[in-house]
Amino acid sequence: MSNKSPLIALAAVALISTAPVSVFAADESATSKTKIEDDGNGNYTKKTTSEKTDAAGTVTEQENTTKVKKDSNGNVERNMDSKSSIDPKGLFNKTTEETTDETKVNADGTKKHKEKTTVNGKTVEENTTETPSK
Repeated sequence: MSNKSPLIALAAVALISTAPVSVFAADESATSKTKIEDDGNGNYTKKTTSEKTDAAGTVTEQENTTKVKKDSNGNVERNMDSKSSIDPKGLFNKTTEETTDETKVNADGTKKHKEKTTVNGKTVEENTTETPSK
């Protein structure tokens, strides 16, 4: 064994530990994108979209949007919308789900909360609650 052998072994270990590793097979892919808009007055919109295709060809898409609005009276409105779909390779087998969550809090402390879930175009859950001020 020469004096260079330990250096070559060390270089090989360093190369293996720093080489990028793909967590997806060659026929899988994923993307994600987030956009945030802020008006400087406490109001903002955040939108995140992602898409993944697995080795079997199933495409999964997700879109989440959050909007927060505040007014000069101290009222706050928050809307969260989520849309997702799973589309296995083939025809007419796509499933979708949409969820809407809306909360309004008035300056006097009253609160109204609505939520709705729709699967494949049919509403499966819908609730509204109101909380009076304390």
